[in-house]
Amino acid sequence: MRKLVLVILMVGGTIWWITNAFRSGKVQAFLDRQTNPDWVPAAQYYLADWYFLLNDLTQATTGYWRVMERFPTSSFAERAHFSFLDALDQMHISRSYVRQEYEKFLEKYPESAYAKVVRKRLELFW
Repeated sequence: MRKLVLVILMVGGTIWWITNAFRSGKVQAFLDRQTNPDWVPAAQYYLADWYFLLNDLTQATTGYWRVMERFPTSSFAERAHFSFLDALDQMHISRSYVRQEYEKFLEKYPESAYAKVVRKRLELFW
């Protein structure tokens, strides 16, 4: 019984610590200090995806934007830009701004695997 209580306390403490680290911005601050293009773009992208899954679209778009701006040649930049568009679609912001971002995507990645989807969305929504 003591071991079970100890395990429950350890798991609960770990969950609290992780949640606190994300909410306090410590994880983002850590990533902002890093410059290694081998792992930082992936970590930033997946952190943004985590916020997207939690429906924190402001944090998600900010995270995707960081990948696009800080690591534009990363293999995650294109995916981050597309995910950025997905998040923008769900936010209540200017449709003209969203359209401009779609057009920027097509200018930057005209041969992208996502380009067909982006073109289709432009046709449907505008």
